[in-house]
Amino acid sequence: MSQPLRALMEADLGRLIEAVSTEYPPGTAARLEREAPGLKAAIERTEARLGSLYRELLAADATLARWRQTLAELDQLWRLAIQVAEAPEAGESAEPPALAEVA
Repeated sequence: MSQPLRALMEADLGRLIEAVSTEYPPGTAARLEREAPGLKAAIERTEARLGSLYRELLAADATLARWRQTLAELDQLWRLAIQVAEAPEAGESAEPPALAEVA
C-alpha cells in the first residue's frame, strides 16, 4: 500500500535532521540543560507535538488509501451502470453478471 504522507513526512524529517546534525556541536544537549532549560523544554515539547502529528498523518494515510479504494469501487459500479444503460432492453437481464461480484 502506498503511503504518500509518510514518505513526505520522512523526507521532511530527514532534511531537518541532516541540517541540524551538520551544525550540532557535541555536548549541546547537556549545555542546554545547564544554560537554557527553557529552550531545551521547548525543543522537547515541539518534538513531542511533531510525534503526535506524525501519528495523525499516518492515520490520514490510511484514510487516503480507503478513499482511493472506495473511489475505484464507485468507478467500477458506475461503469457497470453504464453497461446496463447501453444494453438492449429486449430479453436481457437488467443486471450484468459481474454486478453480483461487486455487490
